[in-house]
Amino acid sequence: MAFLWSERRIRWYLDASGRSDFHRRLAQCLLPELKPTDRVCDLGCGLGRLDLELAPHVAEITCVDTDAAVLDRLAADAADRGIGNLKLLRCGAEQLRGEYDAVVMAFFGTPPALMLSALRHARRTLLRVMSLAGESASGGGTGRRRETAADVARALEAAGWPYALRRCTLSFGQPLASVEDAAAFLRASLPEATGQQVRQLLREQLVPAGDRDFPWYLPKEKALGIFVVDAAGGPRR
Repeated sequence: MAFLWSERRIRWYLDASGRSDFHRRLAQCLLPELKPTDRVCDLGCGLGRLDLELAPHVAEITCVDTDAAVLDRLAADAADRGIGNLKLLRCGAEQLRGEYDAVVMAFFGTPPALMLSALRHARRTLLRVMSLAGESASGGGTGRRRETAADVARALEAAGWPYALRRCTLSFGQPLASVEDAAAFLRASLPEATGQQVRQLLREQLVPAGDRDFPWYLPKEKALGIFVVDAAGGPRR
């Protein structure tokens, strides 16, 4: 099931990205694996904040998503920044055609089979970025178990794809306009949480931010795993 970008989710995400260096720092973690001449494909790009940071360092990025609203917003933001090397493609990952020097799958919540399929589009490397926290949680209320780093590692090893796993921790908290906004954010992020649990989280985690527009803040440290998959030689057994 694809992630659903409501207007409210888009607003929250842009607020968080615009007031942190999360995507700039994540791009720095990926850049050692990329070259200035690379043609890159970002599968499930969403709002493309990572692509906007990577774009000045590569030849071209094809940004793939099924959601027209997020692609429209990405196109407008790229134009505002004078970034001209993004190509936007509205389709599912399974419909992708062509080859790229590198394929990026950042926070792409899917069974390993689709990642293994995406490897045929990568000439040199596939970079899979995923959260290492809450690995036993369900998939955002979809009723499906969330894929874990262990799942990805087992799938790659079973198929014979060589990889390295890098780890990093980056801050990506949520600025919020009001306590009510914070409660709505938690309910959307944790659809299985009860009202009592949401109120408890607000008491424990919500802090004053000292910002006129966003007086409240939910801190969050994201423990990330970056799978660097060697796609050049194909599976090895």
